[in-house]
Amino acid sequence: MRRLVALDLETLRGFSAECGYNATALAKRLNMSLRQLQRLFRRQIGCPPRTWLREERLQIAHRLLLGSASIKEVSLTLSFRQPSQFCRDFRKRFGYTPSTLKKSKRVASPAAEPHEKWRLERRYGAVSFSGPILTTPGVALGPSPLSGVA
Repeated sequence: MRRLVALDLETLRGFSAECGYNATALAKRLNMSLRQLQRLFRRQIGCPPRTWLREERLQIAHRLLLGSASIKEVSLTLSFRQPSQFCRDFRKRFGYTPSTLKKSKRVASPAAEPHEKWRLERRYGAVSFSGPILTTPGVALGPSPLSGVA
């Protein structure tokens, strides 16, 4: 018999941090297999758990960098193995480096909940994010596999 499970984003956010933004650890924390978690995410959120966890972690990093946290502190807090990996992932996602953000310390729009309207969809082998996206004025956004979709 199949049991129906609903994903609560607030609960997932808390568990994600506890699990170091690791999909396997999150599945274990939710008492299900990784494959079950993948199916559940696909059905209810529209993307794999690793994609959601990556986006969640980078959105949190963006908000922390706007505060007084250093790049190294943010990378360690959010369970990145190395600050250099964090910087690469951040730049790939937002189109500018964490140090550029720290220098400007400005945001185009109020920091809305980044996952209020989560919808990730496959497009040409890449995933695009639909919902509020934090950007910095004056910083040219380069090509990114995650871009706002109206």
